[in-house]
Amino acid sequence: MIQKLIEIKNQIKRKAIFRFYFGRMGDTKYVMLQYLSSLLGSEWVELAPVVQHRPFLDMFQLGHLFIDSHHHGASNGAVDALVTRVPLVLWEGDRWNNRIGCAMLKRAGLGWLVVQNGDDYVNLIVRLVNDPALWLSAVQAMHGADLDKALFNANHEDAHHLSNALHYIIKHHNENVTHNACPLIRFKGTEAGLNFEEAKRATATAPAAAAGAGQKQVDINQFLVQPKQPSRDGL
Repeated sequence: MIQKLIEIKNQIKRKAIFRFYFGRMGDTKYVMLQYLSSLLGSEWVELAPVVQHRPFLDMFQLGHLFIDSHHHGASNGAVDALVTRVPLVLWEGDRWNNRIGCAMLKRAGLGWLVVQNGDDYVNLIVRLVNDPALWLSAVQAMHGADLDKALFNANHEDAHHLSNALHYIIKHHNENVTHNACPLIRFKGTEAGLNFEEAKRATATAPAAAAGAGQKQVDINQFLVQPKQPSRDGL
């Protein structure tokens, strides 16, 4: 997968940033960041801070393109991308975790963003980065998809399958959970942006969330610049 990122970096014609979210991996994420920086170049890599889900979605929306970390897949990341309408590219595999996101895209009429092999994965990402018109068409397709009807309809005749699957997963849960990091690409030179250093300091010094009411919470929105509506000029 890292080799694919290197190929993408070498083929895109515009400056971009790979923004990685490693979740709650402790100090390991800094080791990973250093390793990725050594391969891609530090100016190409950013580490997103760990925040609660709503601020996370605000950060997510600042990206221009979400790409999954095959073979782990991006089931949760795919939902985040769909909800925030951020274009994404998924590489379909032969496991549940690298097929569920692809199935959602296909069901939502976005199957052209699903690829079957590494070469197509690199090629589609490179085309979306290099061709503003293609990227804009992906944005418009994301906004035009009726997700409530295609994916989030609790009364759908197949909805009980999800309930059954969740009960099965809970019953047979394996504690040996592996972490994965799906990069989010943000093009440099755009007005949308996030001061990650300030956000990181704020989240590091903030009191941990507790059950008791009244504790001060960090408002991550103070570090966010609201992105404009997607347009060719905004790239």
